[in-house]
Order: sequence, then structure tokens, then C-alpha cells
Amino acid sequence: MTRDEFLRTVETYGANAARWPDAYRADMLAWQAENTADAAAILASEGELDRALDTIRLEPGTDMLKARILNQLPETATDAVPVPANNNLARFSQKAVAALMLFAFSVGFAGASFLKLPSSGEETSYDVASSDWEELAEDYELDEIYAWVEASPAP
Repeated sequence: MTRDEFLRTVETYGANAARWPDAYRADMLAWQAENTADAAAILASEGELDRALDTIRLEPGTDMLKARILNQLPETATDAVPVPANNNLARFSQKAVAALMLFAFSVGFAGASFLKLPSSGEETSYDVASSDWEELAEDYELDEIYAWVEASPAP
């Protein structure tokens, strides 16, 4: 082993012989025994660096670092993202929205029917009220539902 090889290995793996690769350790220890003064100077210099590096505590990465790393990743197709086998939340929310819409329409048409009922013994003209409801149903493209409600018998 030459001095340059010893120096390069110590610079790479540090002054602690336990960190040296097994393949080089025996040769390095033999060179160190033959060149004690030169090896001691190299190991002392690199030992200071090892101690300095051991005292440094790095802060965890910032959000900026995370964003830079994520921006460098290649774009992936959205269908490549795995979906959990028990993805019941999506199905539950769809059912909840459908139930809420059905309830809202039921309450709305029940309220409309209730508003159309005449008071006891009082005659009421439905022409104005029914045309308003009919226009509203047309605006929301609910013509068929409006016709069905109008065709059903009054309670």
C-alpha cells in the first residue's frame, strides 16, 4: 500500500480503523505500523475532521427542500395511484349526497303541496301559484317531476 492509497482511504472512511473496508484494513494497519509518524499525522488530521463531523447536528429538511425534490420527480398517471381495497368512504359519501338530494326534493315538493292547500272554507285560485311553480320547475329542468306532482291527487 502506498501513502496516497492510505490517505485516500482514510479521507474516505475516516480515521477510525473500524470504519475501513475489510479488504483494505489489514494492508492499512501494516502500512501504519511501518510508517508510524506519517500515519499518525494523517490519522490526527482526519481524526479532527471526524470529531467535527460527529458534533454537527443537521436540522430536518424544510418544505422548500421537499418541494424541490417533488418537482424533480417524473409525472405519474393518476390511475397509477393505488386505491385502498376498503375505500368505503367514497361510496358512503355518494350515498349520503343522493339521500340528501332525495330528502331535499321531497321536502320541497311537500312544502309546495302544503302551500297550495286552501284554508278551511276559503276558495283560492291556483293559476298564479301553479304558474310560478311551473316556471321554477322549468328553470331547474324538473318539468317531468312537476307534471307528475300536478297529476297526483290532492290530499
